[in-house]
Amino acid sequence: YYVVDAVDGSVFMADALGTDGDKLAVTDHTLGKLLIDLGTVRDISYGGDKLKWLADLRPRRADAAPGRSADGFLIDATIFAPSLRLVGTDCDRGVSLTGGSSVTYDLGGQYKTFVCVAGVPVDMLPSASAVFVAEADGKELFRSPPRTSIQDALPVSIDTSKLKTITLRVESQNGSPLPVVGLWGDPLLVKSSP
Repeated sequence: YYVVDAVDGSVFMADALGTDGDKLAVTDHTLGKLLIDLGTVRDISYGGDKLKWLADLRPRRADAAPGRSADGFLIDATIFAPSLRLVGTDCDRGVSLTGGSSVTYDLGGQYKTFVCVAGVPVDMLPSASAVFVAEADGKELFRSPPRTSIQDALPVSIDTSKLKTITLRVESQNGSPLPVVGLWGDPLLVKSSP
């Protein structure tokens, strides 16, 4: 991956970079090809030492849905589904949660951005909807509209530069009794510059 930092604080994870006239062509496996004005690019780096998989961090805490055992949380696997596939993208890594479950990670101010895609695995029946919620230091930072397995994955980007923790949660829409699984796919943290 290449990491492209824009002056407005946006961060793009690029599989490939190129030029298209006077624009930088950023090819992202989830968003496709984007054209960015060169004047808005602050920094381009190769992700090897600048990126950290969230899935490689040890969680501070994992909470299962009420009435469920600790099986509400998996790394690089999905619950009730055989793959890490979302509509529009195949994920290399992921954090999978059942509805009502959450997982909290310590960030300690070491990372400036959290990026991923969020969705319900395509192997799940579209009979239940999931809502994806990200909280940090007691504040809600992201809440998705309800998603099913036949809807595109949502790109998520959160500024984590001043955060000590981040909590990822999946909620069942309207407390539906049907099991729902949410996947935070390809969850990457961009390290703060030294």
